[in-house]
Amino acid sequence: MNKHADIDQLTPTKGLIDFKDHSQGEGPLLLGYELNELFDDIILATYSDLDECGDNIVRDGIVIPGNAAERAWRIAKVILTGPNCTQVSPGDHVIFPNNFGMRASNIKVAGLTSKIKNSVFLNEERIFGTCQLSSNESSTPNIKKTSRRKRT
Repeated sequence: MNKHADIDQLTPTKGLIDFKDHSQGEGPLLLGYELNELFDDIILATYSDLDECGDNIVRDGIVIPGNAAERAWRIAKVILTGPNCTQVSPGDHVIFPNNFGMRASNIKVAGLTSKIKNSVFLNEERIFGTCQLSSNESSTPNIKKTSRRKRT
């Protein structure tokens, strides 16, 4: 009995790429190249919830060691989106589980002057919502419910 599905027999669906298996690894280094386009519903976002050294997650002033926060919720700012992204745009802050996405660093994005560090590639469907910095906070991110976009 064949226990493996033939990928050629699967009907393509949005988000067929499963990034969650790569959440602990670093993404590809594009040495000598610039990233200028993403496909499908893929998003490139930089983590917004890291401390100054980029190793730990900060929540309401509390520092959580990055290696101890495997199941933490993450917040990231969207840098690039693929053409099939309908819920988020560059500049939005999104919230998603830490184990979703493929981590990446040192990516040169066309049109930006500095390399993107501490970032993640995600499928749009893996994002749970958008968020923004609370108006009464200045340095630590707090999640604030926004409903400007309706998920389909």
